[in-house]
Amino acid sequence: MITKKDWILDEDDYMFQWVGFILPQRQFRRETLTTCLNDSRVKTMAAVRHILVVDDSLLARMMLKKFISKLRPDWILCEAKDGNDALEKIGGKIVDIALIDYNMPGISGIELAKKVKEQFPKAGMALITANIQDYIINEAKAMGISFISKPIEEEKIAAFFNSMEK
Repeated sequence: MITKKDWILDEDDYMFQWVGFILPQRQFRRETLTTCLNDSRVKTMAAVRHILVVDDSLLARMMLKKFISKLRPDWILCEAKDGNDALEKIGGKIVDIALIDYNMPGISGIELAKKVKEQFPKAGMALITANIQDYIINEAKAMGISFISKPIEEEKIAAFFNSMEK
């Protein structure tokens, strides 16, 4: 458990503000969150989301990380350099939103999106690519995945996040 002033981040990455007491690790889960909210001693932060960023370009990952930390500073970021790295990192984790590059070595962005969707069917996803061909856009849309064209811009990421919160 990581403690920082009055905030505690448990191993499942849910943040809570404690008022004079600490409960055991793993006390809170999504399914018990409603019950916990009724406890007047606990106040939750704004919805903490877990976001997966997968791109083989370090520069693209750095830009996305910068935009995410500016737009949604309370979100928890997991970044991966390719599809295989992403699959290793998400094992046993939660993914609420995924931003996935289309062209990567090994597993393509579409293949990775399918695998992530299998594990996290409710996760919002966007395919990020400079390869703006109709068949790629159509394939993403057929899977219920948003499409964000490169170059990556803060406004595009903000619009995607806003669409996920509706």
